[in-house]
Amino acid sequence: CGPPFFQPIGNRLTWGDVLVNGSIRVRFSDGSEQQYAAGTTLMEIAADRQSCHASPIVAASVNNALTDLQSRQETEAEIDFFDLSTGKGVKVYERSLTFVLIIAAERLFPGKDVVVEHSFGSGVYFEWLLDREVTEADIRALEQEMERIVEENLPLVRRNLPLAEAIRQLEALGDFRKVRLLRQIERDTVNLYECDGQLNYFYGPMVPETGFLKRFELRFYPPGFILRFPDATNPRIIPPFVDQPKLAQILQEAERWGELLGCP
Repeated sequence: CGPPFFQPIGNRLTWGDVLVNGSIRVRFSDGSEQQYAAGTTLMEIAADRQSCHASPIVAASVNNALTDLQSRQETEAEIDFFDLSTGKGVKVYERSLTFVLIIAAERLFPGKDVVVEHSFGSGVYFEWLLDREVTEADIRALEQEMERIVEENLPLVRRNLPLAEAIRQLEALGDFRKVRLLRQIERDTVNLYECDGQLNYFYGPMVPETGFLKRFELRFYPPGFILRFPDATNPRIIPPFVDQPKLAQILQEAERWGELLGCP
């Protein structure tokens, strides 16, 4: 995929160059190879490979380890990219949209939590703790604020922190749900993501900028709402909504039991 010989662009090297100090060789999943300057971001490399993909590349695998596109490649590696036609790509998209939704909610009603409840209806069901009933007008305002954040193309900056420091920072923010989650993790460091002045933890990589998240919709579903987005079968469209009222009732009952039992 892509031409075997290419001209230098920025800090990238030509295919014909011999490996010298400061350059690395990258092998892709289709067996092809290219040379880049050490320190080139995966986002820059992904730009060279985008023509091989029918939908936007949102994440990468470096030597079989999933990572975000803001990572810099310092050594030779095997790299695979994930777009929205892959399950991994859709999960990255979902996580990133969830963060944008939380940011939008904080802009509209500071201090009022949005709670991720469960997957439902080709999307994710949320409840918004506004100390009153949520209305369809609230959801339309939230959707419009999300669209503004996408248009602003804000960076989602990864911060790799020692576990104890990440817990301390989330405690200071009052995010005790995430604190309880991190206390169950056995590792030295974790990745937090920062965007629009908000810091949060999500289990997995994010897109590098909010401008990647152009396709989504919010569906009012009392007492909450559903965040909907494309799935891997057709990344270009949001699938039709199919209501499942009995399943919704079962899931809401399970959530209530979880709260009674003190489950996070």
